[in-house]
Amino acid sequence: ALCGGWAALRGAAGELQPVGIQNTYYQAMGYFGSRVLEHNQTGRFSKYVEATWSQHSVIDKSGRLWVVDRAYHQVVLIETATRYVAWPSFYMDYAGTRGKPGFYDGIRTQALFDSPMGITLCEPEGESLVLYVSDTNNHVIRRLTFATGRVSTIAGLQKHPGLRDGSSNRARFNAPMSLGVDSEGRNLFVLDNGRRIRHVDLAPAVAVVTTLMDGACRAVSKWTVPSTIVMRRVGCHPDWVARDNGDTDVETYKFEVVCAGHQATCGPRQHPAIHDEESQYLMLPPEGSTATEDEPVVRRLGLFPDLSRT
Repeated sequence: ALCGGWAALRGAAGELQPVGIQNTYYQAMGYFGSRVLEHNQTGRFSKYVEATWSQHSVIDKSGRLWVVDRAYHQVVLIETATRYVAWPSFYMDYAGTRGKPGFYDGIRTQALFDSPMGITLCEPEGESLVLYVSDTNNHVIRRLTFATGRVSTIAGLQKHPGLRDGSSNRARFNAPMSLGVDSEGRNLFVLDNGRRIRHVDLAPAVAVVTTLMDGACRAVSKWTVPSTIVMRRVGCHPDWVARDNGDTDVETYKFEVVCAGHQATCGPRQHPAIHDEESQYLMLPPEGSTATEDEPVVRRLGLFPDLSRT
């Protein structure tokens, strides 16, 4: 029931306002109108994703408990049973070095974390278990692939805090905490910068980070397993992007040049085998350019370059 009569339905402009993101007064201070969340109404929004949101611990389909130990900078695994005890009673150091903060990607026993505070996982049908960890003091998001036991950084740059949208290490996080991921492992959501929800699109080969506006994610359900681990089902609209709503606090990183040929950015290449100096065709000046070969510029490639020039 609605309380307060007709006056309670009126918005800050003195008239009845529509619900949802199209309402200019939605979640604004002083607005007393409807705050109904329109859950994936057909044709209303282009995207809607439900994610399982956890905090410092999560349970996989086999009943194993995964915990991030902030004090000792580790990911800890607790099996459902051991050889002598038929219930979860012992833990093992799965990833990270106990009591040693740092940053290192690689095999799980050599990887380093710095005060991780959030963990979540996904087990898509027919695929291996994948864990995602918010490495809080490193300001990055890490991925741990169970099949290979390797840790990698998918978004953010170590020890570079900030609030910037972009791809992979071009994005910036600031003390990321809890995480949520959908069942297919394509959409990861991160509580970051204290109150911001960041969407990490895992579908491309390189993860892309965007900041969502307030109200883009709402709790759908909540349960506890086995008795103290709180899990939530959260519905999010990844197309409710903060910068589209005029949020000037969020930076956006973009390359100035894009290679049309392979749909990848023409940014600096750090690996010796693909360094720009080894890519002679990229370094040739475009036709009609006043630049010389001594002053090369990155040129925009067509779909079918004239290979006879290389």
